[in-house]
Amino acid sequence: MSAKGFQHFIGQLLLSVLIPVLVILAFYLGIGNVYTGSVSHAENVLKNALEENITECYAEEGRYPESLSYLEKNYGLRYDHDLFYIDYKVRGENIRPEITVLRKDGGQD
Repeated sequence: MSAKGFQHFIGQLLLSVLIPVLVILAFYLGIGNVYTGSVSHAENVLKNALEENITECYAEEGRYPESLSYLEKNYGLRYDHDLFYIDYKVRGENIRPEITVLRKDGGQD
């Protein structure tokens, strides 16, 4: 085999290996972005649901909910406990609770 033929063979071999690797890498990165986007969306939906449930409770009962579990039991709040942590601080019956939604994965996008 001549040097030129050997170079052509190596070039073809590299292309046949490199192209599938690049396709798999692009697919993997794309899936990661979709997951991140869906988690961010779920976080926003959860924050909105919390705000709506807290407001609904105050409108119906004349007081803010005493706990997060009260919202879950009486107002149908549902969320993924494995994915999110909700810090719910009650400051009084007539003072809106302070809420913070945190991702358990460290909040990474």
